[in-house]
Amino acid sequence: MSDKKEMEVLQEKLEKTNQCVKNLKSESINLKKAIWDIMNYANMYVMLLDSKMIIRLANWSLATDLGFKEEKELVGHCFLDFIIQQEKEFISKAHHELAFNHEKEKYKELTINIQSIDKKIITGKWFNTLVNSGYNMTFSMGVKNTPLETTSVSEDYVRSYYRDIIQKDRTMIQSLKDVVITDINKEIL
Repeated sequence: MSDKKEMEVLQEKLEKTNQCVKNLKSESINLKKAIWDIMNYANMYVMLLDSKMIIRLANWSLATDLGFKEEKELVGHCFLDFIIQQEKEFISKAHHELAFNHEKEKYKELTINIQSIDKKIITGKWFNTLVNSGYNMTFSMGVKNTPLETTSVSEDYVRSYYRDIIQKDRTMIQSLKDVVITDINKEIL
């Protein structure tokens, strides 16, 4: 084969490879969006806290139950602002132990009271995990304690979901982390 012909074949392969990469990136973006859309409107709480307990990501259910109109309004607030006074020290310690000392087992499930901006107390069961990164972030999913006849999500459901998805398939956490890290990097720049 001539050098010119080889170059044409290589160029064609390169163009196909570039198109494949472009398609995969697009699929990845769509998958991350689909995962977030599911989590955003789920009948449970979803939250990502940074090392200082600043809310970096929250879903619509949590934001609206806390009294905000949309989830973006909650981002940037300190989670301790929504913890009742009697539990602030414990929650702060639990977050620190999970984020910095990797005490996964001790703090993976907590029942805590949060307080909306209109001072309404919401008791919930929270399932927590460390997001393994240099940012010392924690990811939490919560279920509001409500009478059984009005709730459609049980603690057992979230526990099973947490175990099966969060622990076995880190794709969801990685997707959420990518979204938040991108936002953090934008703030730095």
